Amino acid sequence: ENLTLRYQEMVAAGRVPSLDVNHIKDSFVWVPAITSWTEFDLTRVLYYTSVVGDDTRVSQVSAQIGATVFRSVAGGTIGKAQIIPRVHKKPVNSRKSKVIDVDVTIDVMRAALTMPIGGIFLLSGDGDYLQLVREVTRSSKQIYVGAFSSGLSERLKTSVEAFIDLDPMFFPVPK
Repeated sequence: ENLTLRYQEMVAAGRVPSLDVNHIKDSFVWVPAITSWTEFDLTRVLYYTSVVGDDTRVSQVSAQIGATVFRSVAGGTIGKAQIIPRVHKKPVNSRKSKVIDVDVTIDVMRAALTMPIGGIFLLSGDGDYLQLVREVTRSSKQIYVGAFSSGLSERLKTSVEAFIDLDPMFFPVPK
């Protein structure tokens, strides 16, 4: 959700997106380069968002997100899988839904504490996640953050193993 709002702000400010950006207004934004910066074996990609509308709209957005694949490169082998949507209904066209922050926090902590993984890749520059990041770094898991420059919390950026700037992935510099 944070990713989509920041992307839309940057487009409104005049940034020109890459041709391979997949975008659903107010709900979803993705570009294949997000998962190609690393050779991690990504086991699962969850996308959290909310939409205004009825159950049909929630289902439509879920289907569109679920039809998006991510690529994972591990040991020279390229694999792909679908993005798993976590779409919530919100009653009004508010800026952001707190239920998303709660869901992300619960799922990240569950993964950090119970799953046999080495790291977590969080796509958000929202400073609300600073405490979550600090908790994960206290565990044996690594945490990486990818975010746009728009609205980026500098404290979040400097609290992780690596920060990935999403600006050039979504908005390539013209040659």
